[in-house]
Amino acid sequence: MIKLLGTLLIVSSSGALGFLKSQRLKKRSDSLSRLISALVLLETEISYGRKSIKDAFLSIGASENMPFFTLVSEKIGNMSVSDAFSNSIKCCDMCLLGTDNIVLLEFASTLGSLDTASQIKSITHTKELLSIAQKEAYEYYKKYGRFYRNMGLLLGILFSLILF
Repeated sequence: MIKLLGTLLIVSSSGALGFLKSQRLKKRSDSLSRLISALVLLETEISYGRKSIKDAFLSIGASENMPFFTLVSEKIGNMSVSDAFSNSIKCCDMCLLGTDNIVLLEFASTLGSLDTASQIKSITHTKELLSIAQKEAYEYYKKYGRFYRNMGLLLGILFSLILF
């Protein structure tokens, strides 16, 4: 009975690790997609709404239900936009890679310091970079998501057979 319980624990825990890895891949793709749609809204807010950066981020965070943008808007009053982005990236778990974070930080370094036309160009460039990253993330998830789920279960079964 104890062997059966141990086997079930090993298989379920390794299977859960595989599912978690697969979910993180999916979450990265979803986060990038949501960031792109939020940047579209930011572009609209800056070009037509003529709102301040802080108000635009607060509006996007509320309408898109993105805590990242809400957190950035709260921190903008106390620090620079770049620092607010950097701290918010660390606080919000969007499962982004280092390259994704670099793109966001480069975008944040120019945001608020340029005129409207230059900010629109910066947003468009960032959307293009994030769109490429999102496509790669989705392809990677399609390719390896199922692999991680199955491998987790199979490794759990293998460990169980080796131990018992």
